Amino acid sequence: MVTENEFNLMRWSSTIPLCDDLWFGMQVRNIAIVDFTVLRGIESEAAQAFIERERTPTDILLPLSALSQMWIFSVYEFLRTWRQRAKQIIEAAEKVAAIDEEGRTTTLSEIVEAAKEKERMVKNAPTWHSLHLEQVTDCAFIASVREFWDFSEPIFREAEALRVTLAKHEIPKTRGLVAEAPGYGRMNHFTGSMYWFVTLKDESQVQIDRRKLADALFRINESS
Repeated sequence: MVTENEFNLMRWSSTIPLCDDLWFGMQVRNIAIVDFTVLRGIESEAAQAFIERERTPTDILLPLSALSQMWIFSVYEFLRTWRQRAKQIIEAAEKVAAIDEEGRTTTLSEIVEAAKEKERMVKNAPTWHSLHLEQVTDCAFIASVREFWDFSEPIFREAEALRVTLAKHEIPKTRGLVAEAPGYGRMNHFTGSMYWFVTLKDESQVQIDRRKLADALFRINESS
């Protein structure tokens, strides 16, 4: 864990398995770049304006709310795509490990060739999926993928629930039940961050704060 001032973009992204993939790395770093160069500055401005005006600064919150929603969508899409790729890698590792040593090489070769077939439309740019699948017998590599899967699980579930509410206007994990005030966010008066109440299928509500979600993803802890 680090403080906000100690956060280092490249060091952080390098700790996420599969992000040696140029495109995965670019995608996840874009999330942090938008957070630190755009959103946190607007959030600080909103919090300061609230103190000075003694009322909610609507003029600042309108673009902040819009950008915060787009940021949530980006986090969701990265984690969804990462988990899809990680699931394939973990399943391949389990499949190969369950086979006797004699058939292991053949099975691994078949898995990698199937991945290369899916990469056939890539003509000039590098691609990493088949390269990652070649590493499924590396226990340390698979352990790192599993660790980030477990670490990111609660972050993904919050982003997923919020994304369903904001983008689909539905209550998560239901068959189209309409969410109440799906785009309505409030401002955290201490940080300026937007937060939302999300109704769950059991009719309970959870509060999801953008800054808290970001700090969890970036492993930031101001008390550290």
